[in-house]
Amino acid sequence: MRTVTDTPTASQYQLGVAHVLAAWGVILLSAQIYTWVGFFSHGPVSVKPEGPFDPLAYWGAKFFEAQALTMLVVVLTIVARQCLREGRLTFDAQFCIAGALTYWCDPIVNFFQPIFFNTAYYVNVRDWTGFLPFIVNPDAGRVLEPYVGYFATYTVGFLTYAMLLNSIMRWVEDRNPNVSIFSLFAVAFVAGALLEIIVEIIWLRLHLISYPGAPDFLAIYVGDLKMPWIEWFTGGLVFGTFSCVRYYVNERGQRITERGLDHLPKRLRVFVSTLAMMAILNSLMITASLMDAVVGLYSAPYRPQPAHLIVGACDYPGGPVGTRYGPCPGSPGYKMPLIGSLEGPNPHGRN
Repeated sequence: MRTVTDTPTASQYQLGVAHVLAAWGVILLSAQIYTWVGFFSHGPVSVKPEGPFDPLAYWGAKFFEAQALTMLVVVLTIVARQCLREGRLTFDAQFCIAGALTYWCDPIVNFFQPIFFNTAYYVNVRDWTGFLPFIVNPDAGRVLEPYVGYFATYTVGFLTYAMLLNSIMRWVEDRNPNVSIFSLFAVAFVAGALLEIIVEIIWLRLHLISYPGAPDFLAIYVGDLKMPWIEWFTGGLVFGTFSCVRYYVNERGQRITERGLDHLPKRLRVFVSTLAMMAILNSLMITASLMDAVVGLYSAPYRPQPAHLIVGACDYPGGPVGTRYGPCPGSPGYKMPLIGSLEGPNPHGRN
């Protein structure tokens, strides 16, 4: 970890960054509760794969889920032992809790229109975007969410990525002790972007995901499945930022989410710092997802996609027509539907 010097304050009770982040975290937690209540009260809906059997996608999905669950057990065991050893809820434990409380942000990428898809070979439900506050997509909730693998990834995968990037940052700093904070963030950004590219190219080759609703500019294609440039950029932004949050501590070993809370009782201090960390991760994922969604407004026409990815979300080349949403983004003459513009209920029975 790298130590940074705190600026002295006149009072230990002065409002600090952690307080502001925790207050923002309360708002985000309220939005999350609102979303989950709506989703679970209407009942999650699971979907079976459509089209010809794809063994690559099937076994790829099962491998990823098994790997994610194994990582969940291993990392939580390590973090639990850390907490027992130190007699407190450590920062890494707070990181895991904050990651789990960020999972609700995962499908926000389809906030405006359907642009990103997961395979139906995962253990899945139709996502909860239809219950998000201020949702624009009138058919939101049609895309599949692989909750087994993705929840585990948010809970411990983010921390694992941060540990990996922190080791790279430490290696760079050991060889150049005078390296600036900005330079180390740049190292984490590039490493995070490369990690995002590697992981998603593997997923594309296994037919597990696709981003057909994005521009072709600088896109990486694996057959007809696409990864847009904005994905590696947001991957670097998200992974680089939360890695820096974990890496930099003050003289007392406190991260930015833990500073200025010494006047609070111990349990409240931990609660506030966890809320602050949740606010950081939520904000990063919401920002990254909305950046993806805005870029998706300039989507190129969809190429033919495996039926187990689209599963009736929109009319795409070579697939069935007559979906509730109509033509996919980028189709000739396409106009983005808005709330109230489509007939009938959305996938969760809401008009």
